[in-house]
Amino acid sequence: MILKLKQYGPLLIGIALLWLILILVLNDSLSKTQGNPVYALDDAYIHMSMAKNFSQHGVWGVTGHQFSSTSSSLLWTLLLSALYLIFGVNETMPLLMNFFFATLLMVFIFHIFRGHRFPPWIQAAIAAAFIFFIPLPYLVFGGLEHVLQILINLGYIYMAAKVIGDDTDTQANEKPAKSMRNMLFLLAPLVSMVRYEGLFILFAVSLLLLARKKWTILIINAAAGLLPVLVYGIISVSSGWYFLPNSVLLKGTRPDITRIGKILEFLYAGLRQLIYNVHLLVLLICVLALFWYIYKKYNRWWLPANAMAMIFIITLACQAFFSESGYFLNRYPWIRYDAYLVALGIFTVLIAAADFLPLSPQEPQKNAGKIVGVLLVLVLILPLAERGVRTDLKVARATANIYGQQYRMGLFLKKYYPGQPAAVNDIGAVCFLADIDCLDVWGLASKNIGDLLLNKTFTAENIVRVAQKSGARIAVVYDQFFRLVGIDSELPKSWIKVGQWRIPDNVVCARDTVAFYALDESEAPRLARNLREFTSQLPLEAVKQGQTFPSL
Repeated sequence: MILKLKQYGPLLIGIALLWLILILVLNDSLSKTQGNPVYALDDAYIHMSMAKNFSQHGVWGVTGHQFSSTSSSLLWTLLLSALYLIFGVNETMPLLMNFFFATLLMVFIFHIFRGHRFPPWIQAAIAAAFIFFIPLPYLVFGGLEHVLQILINLGYIYMAAKVIGDDTDTQANEKPAKSMRNMLFLLAPLVSMVRYEGLFILFAVSLLLLARKKWTILIINAAAGLLPVLVYGIISVSSGWYFLPNSVLLKGTRPDITRIGKILEFLYAGLRQLIYNVHLLVLLICVLALFWYIYKKYNRWWLPANAMAMIFIITLACQAFFSESGYFLNRYPWIRYDAYLVALGIFTVLIAAADFLPLSPQEPQKNAGKIVGVLLVLVLILPLAERGVRTDLKVARATANIYGQQYRMGLFLKKYYPGQPAAVNDIGAVCFLADIDCLDVWGLASKNIGDLLLNKTFTAENIVRVAQKSGARIAVVYDQFFRLVGIDSELPKSWIKVGQWRIPDNVVCARDTVAFYALDESEAPRLARNLREFTSQLPLEAVKQGQTFPSL
């Protein structure tokens, strides 16, 4: 019994530490949201709304009125839909799912690094590193798919490195090699389904399989990974939308290769994103150093550790040039976009560093270089530690921000405008709670708005035209909304500003103040009355923090 406890001690420590932190954060969050379980990102409610509509009405969309290609995680929305179908719609399901997947991630990490013969104390340190550096508490309370994404990606990359590497090429390893290939093929579609950034990983693995001339594995793996994207793309196009979800098209980077100047701008933007994200740059330096060390020591390119390093480097490059990252400590909501890269980087460094460990006390002189190397890595990971800890410390405040702004917007629209058309720039909580006929002025859930943004015809005049066509009578948006999407313009002059809400200590919302507009004069008195009545029901603290309603 004692032996088993010692053997599984690092796993128990990791799970206990994870749960302790999550419970503390949950308690802090509930104290700031009047006991309501609220997520640290409004995007969580987008998936919840889509899952509700798909499970209850068979409609893949943020509203029950029509199809909308809004989800960038097909797997997460489908899983949530299945659970809503079985257990009913509730607000805590994404949190429970993330608790489960975060715990499963601890089990996976323990299993992998125990297999690499890391000492128990290092295994426990690794568990803590994954909790704080990624950071897991932020992802769990974000209510999104990123914890599941990390779990799937790490499993896939570990198998891919084994298949690409030399240790599966011998006849003696044929049986385990076949098992690994089958596992690779099973995980490939999940990689692209859990998030579209998985296509970067599939691309990296495909390049390496091509270099190794493993044609059969390359074709099957690529086909398996692309199949969900192709199937969904066909469904989306047949429903009148784009092949890729609007969230992918609007948030991604599309290079203009028609002019040299644009190509240089594209390259500069990618390099700047890598340099600004110091935590990713540090991981890249560590991976490159270990890659060179392993190659010089064994004089072989295709060891699994080096294959994993190459996957990381290619994936990181794709992310930097074609997608978004957190911009080191400055864009709190965006930290989630590169969390999988942090997990992959840490995982790769540790797999490669297994050659340094375990340290043997019987050979102190021989281990001196190893100790220096380990200490150097500890110094280099300080940016990761700062990023992770500072992010986790803001989680409860972020849930309070979402509760004070988007969640209350949802409650307001649910009470006074249920099922009615309304223009909003944050669609998650309002669609989940109020089930409005949503005109998404950010274009994620409204294709006509997405068309304007993608075609660079997003103007105040066109917004007025689209809003009138939708039948919307009110808009709940940021005053600076146009500038947030990169348009140098003001909101339509015909819109009448009736009131605004301001939240304190904002760390997650795009702006701390959201405004309520009547889209024609006849609606203004009604909107003003509704706002005054709703405000009277808010806590005194919330009213003092900036809700203002001009006289009409």
